Amino acid sequence: MDISLEEMREKSKAGAGLMKFVQALIGYCDVFKEVKPKREKVTTTCIFLFFYSSQLLCFMFPLYIIIIPLGKFLWGDISLY
Repeated sequence: MDISLEEMREKSKAGAGLMKFVQALIGYCDVFKEVKPKREKVTTTCIFLFFYSSQLLCFMFPLYIIIIPLGKFLWGDISLY
């Protein structure tokens, strides 16, 4: 059925309102189909980022424990701030 909103409004105001709602719903579904994979990719990326950043912190903390005393030994009492 190929009918415009104006033609529907001439025939039925209630039908025109329903047609406008259905068109908006179809538009929403089209956008949702495009956004859903992107949202899933962002979620996956955030999970990996959290995992690898926690791994990086576990690696850096022992280095911090080693570097600070080494720096004090080599250069004296220096402030990091």
